[in-house]
Amino acid sequence: MVLNLKDNDFKEILHNLLNDNLNKKDKSPPLLPREWEEEKRFITKSGTKVRSKIEKIIADFYFDYGIKFEYEKKIRFPKMQSLKEYYTVYCDFYLIDYGVYHEHFGMDNSDYLTRKEIKKNAFRMFKMKFIYTEEEDEGHIEEVIIRKLNEIGFQINKTDS
Repeated sequence: MVLNLKDNDFKEILHNLLNDNLNKKDKSPPLLPREWEEEKRFITKSGTKVRSKIEKIIADFYFDYGIKFEYEKKIRFPKMQSLKEYYTVYCDFYLIDYGVYHEHFGMDNSDYLTRKEIKKNAFRMFKMKFIYTEEEDEGHIEEVIIRKLNEIGFQINKTDS
C-alpha cells in the first residue's frame, strides 16, 4: 500500500492505526513473562530459542553467514502527543552489525495483517533500515534474505564454519 501524504498526515494516520490496534482488548489474557518465554520451543545453532521453525531456519541462516542478530528486539515508537510516551513493538530479528531490522510475516489472519501494515509503515516513517519476508518466501528464504539485504546495500558472504 503506497500513501501519497504529507509527513504530518502520514504520522497522524499511523498514530491512529497504532493507537487503535494496540489498545484493542484481546479476549485472551496477556502472557506472563515465563509463558512468553516458554513459547520459544526451537533452539537455533547459536543457542537462541525461537518460536517457530521458520524463525529457526532464518536464525541458523544468519549464524551460518556470521551475521550477529538479536531476537525479538524491542522497539519504541514515539506517540504523536508526547515524546515521553511510546508504543512498544518487537521485531523478529535485529542485525546488529548492519543496523537492519528483519520481520518475518508468517500468518494471514486479519488482525495479523493489520499489525503487519502498521509495522511496515512505522519502519518506513521513522526511516529505519528494514527488510521483511513472508510466508510465500519460506521455500527459498535464504535467497530472499540475500536479495533483500543486497537491495539495501549489504553484501553477505558465508563464513567457514
